[in-house]
Amino acid sequence: MSRKKKLYSLLAILCSVTLLVTGVICVLILELAKQSTANFENFIIESRQQEISSAVHAFSSDVDTLRLLMLNELEDNTLTRLQLYYDSAIFNYNYLWQADLVQRQISTIQNSMSFVESVDIYMPDSKRGVSGGSVFPLTDEMLESARAVMAGDVTGIRVSDGKMLLYLSRAPLASGTVHNAVIVATFSSRLLYRYLLKYLPDTDHSMLAVYPTEGDTRTPFTLSAELPAASAQGIGEAVSVSDSGFMRYDLAGEQYLLTWERTPSLPLRLCQLTPMSLITEQMREYRRMIMVVCVVSAIALLALACFLHRMVHKPVTTINSALSKVGKGDLTVRLTDANCTEFQEIYDQFNQMTVRLQELIDREYALKLLNAKSELKQLRYQIRPHFLYNTYFNLRALLMNEEYDAAEQMMDVLGRYLRYITTSDRDEATLRDELAHAAAYMDIQKMRFGARLETRMAPCPPQYEDKPVPRIIVQPLIENAFEHGIRDMKDTGVISVSFEAEGNRLSILVDDNGPNASDELIERMQAVLDADSCAPMGDSVALSNIHRRIRILYGPGSGLYVSRSPLGGFRSEIHMIGEKKYASADDR
Repeated sequence: MSRKKKLYSLLAILCSVTLLVTGVICVLILELAKQSTANFENFIIESRQQEISSAVHAFSSDVDTLRLLMLNELEDNTLTRLQLYYDSAIFNYNYLWQADLVQRQISTIQNSMSFVESVDIYMPDSKRGVSGGSVFPLTDEMLESARAVMAGDVTGIRVSDGKMLLYLSRAPLASGTVHNAVIVATFSSRLLYRYLLKYLPDTDHSMLAVYPTEGDTRTPFTLSAELPAASAQGIGEAVSVSDSGFMRYDLAGEQYLLTWERTPSLPLRLCQLTPMSLITEQMREYRRMIMVVCVVSAIALLALACFLHRMVHKPVTTINSALSKVGKGDLTVRLTDANCTEFQEIYDQFNQMTVRLQELIDREYALKLLNAKSELKQLRYQIRPHFLYNTYFNLRALLMNEEYDAAEQMMDVLGRYLRYITTSDRDEATLRDELAHAAAYMDIQKMRFGARLETRMAPCPPQYEDKPVPRIIVQPLIENAFEHGIRDMKDTGVISVSFEAEGNRLSILVDDNGPNASDELIERMQAVLDADSCAPMGDSVALSNIHRRIRILYGPGSGLYVSRSPLGGFRSEIHMIGEKKYASADDR
């Protein structure tokens, strides 16, 4: 035996799938958020380091450009000619013109770099100096500085009084003539701070400091106004351990992200302090964004589920309700207003099906009703000739024998019998009248055969006496029992009519004790009734007619059934379950 497949509601499936998909997506997003949060924090730190690296790279590049401009100025012939005028003590118009050219060149160098406060040229041999605005005598300090630079390396750096001086000296000329000169670029901490702001724009929240890598590395060259000088020394010690890096730094009870990097062109370290609260806020914003994505995804999936419910479940429910009404016999139901073309096509097919089904049922019902009525009328007027002949001869014999009372009784019974068959055009009668007609037939046969025939008619249950039943359904069964069961018996034949009432079922049982009821005959007759043949053969016409009429008019299980009788012969059972389903043609 195959196992019945378990079915589920479409709405439950849609809700379950939606919740499952929503849960999986949210779990994946949360897991991704958990992993990406750490990556996002690293990204923020790396972005701060990238800002420092960009600023350092730009500053180093500009310093290299400044060095190149300063070297070009030292090698320029205009400066050499100016030195020659000083050596020869010739101060004429050409001297002034050469001095003006040098001043213009110095001003160009000074203005090319925003972090340079001034550019000066020291000429120790002439004890003169040239700036962007004038020619001035060198002080002893200036001479000492210039000679110290020329005596040592070609380049030199010195931090003094909040300023940084970049020295470059010129080597002797190839001709052997020595015209020494030192060019000095002065960096202002204020201008350098403003310069670095272009590359570190987040100074509203962050703080900036620049430390030298030589000499006093704890004292910054420049720093933000928000950064206390007392704390600057501790930061200088922290960043002096390496050329670049990052760390968490506690400043005045608040956590900061400290990032730094050394400039390759100058002995400086550029440092930036970013509050960890700013990074934490960015992390919170990132998490909020992830939660918003989760909520929006869940809402979108729920909206999708509602949309699918409207587009799929609602039409399916409508179709199911319509089919339920059709199953109950209502073929007037129609489906309209589908949400999509596919369901509209199904609706149209359903409507066409109900219309065609109604037409087929009406046509089939009318045809069966006409056939049943025709067969009924045929059966009503189909009186066996030999039955009338035998009855007539019996009546003649009674009259000849002057048994007038018996003859009168037979004529009364025969009159009632013929009147029931021929006078009414209705297809139905009460069970009381139908049984009276059957009793009249049994009385006629009893008068004919006398002691050879025993008839038994049980009283009809009082609650069913007025029950409407098809006409002429009991008498053909009694006639069948007489003709095929007990007619040729030598012993006394018995025909019994009894009733069984159980619930809403009424059964009429016709039994006989005839010897001809073989199992093969019973099976063949039951097969004919079960097949409901439209053209039964021979004596089964009446039985098939009775079976079809009862089955059409009453509920499932109604009809005519045959079996072996407890009396030993043939049993015919009429089962009528419930009330009539359809009205007869006359009633309509």
